[in-house]
Amino acid sequence: MRDPASELTRVTTLPALQQKGRMVVKVGNKQIALFRQDGRVLACNNRCPHEGYPLSEGSLDADGACVLTCNWHNWKFDLQDGSNLTGGDRLRTYPVELRGEEIWLDLADPPPAKIIANALDNLRDAFPDHEYDRMARELSRLIKAGGDPIDAVRHTVDWTYEYFQYGATHAVAAAADWLALHDEVAWDEASRLSVIVESIGHFAWDSRREPRYPFADDSAAYE
Repeated sequence: MRDPASELTRVTTLPALQQKGRMVVKVGNKQIALFRQDGRVLACNNRCPHEGYPLSEGSLDADGACVLTCNWHNWKFDLQDGSNLTGGDRLRTYPVELRGEEIWLDLADPPPAKIIANALDNLRDAFPDHEYDRMARELSRLIKAGGDPIDAVRHTVDWTYEYFQYGATHAVAAAADWLALHDEVAWDEASRLSVIVESIGHFAWDSRREPRYPFADDSAAYE
């Protein structure tokens, strides 16, 4: 049931949730895990952002810390804000409002511009450890929100150019070929994504653990 005066949707009742302590509700294409702990109701995407394991089958800390552990690869999330406590992708959480014994959730998606900005921020966070799979997931989120994957390459160049001691590496030359494949070869979406990941991943690898080599602020006359 959708509240026409707000973005809230009624998903279940407290008695129904209290009976099991956790449950999964489906609203449209969203699958949401609900948890009842220490008098609070917490809601998150039921699919782990890593590889999609159902978080309703995860382990919730009993000390009131609101930490949910995915039992597939031991990723840990703070259900209060979705932060990843082991590093990596954030978990989508949903604001909860209790109206008597009814549980209502704010299921509104962020504006596309915010999703794209977050995906770019998270893409850059994947560089230090060369989290290749995370790069692909963040690019997928950017594309799904309507972003241009070529912009991600442009940002990558801007993020990394000061970490190349001699001004460039093979990543720069290879990027031209990867982008040509992306634009000229009629592949499927997965193939187009893969060539962008290859290009970005090369920049990330070549700049990894390198110190900055900043460009000089001044200039000298040519003699």
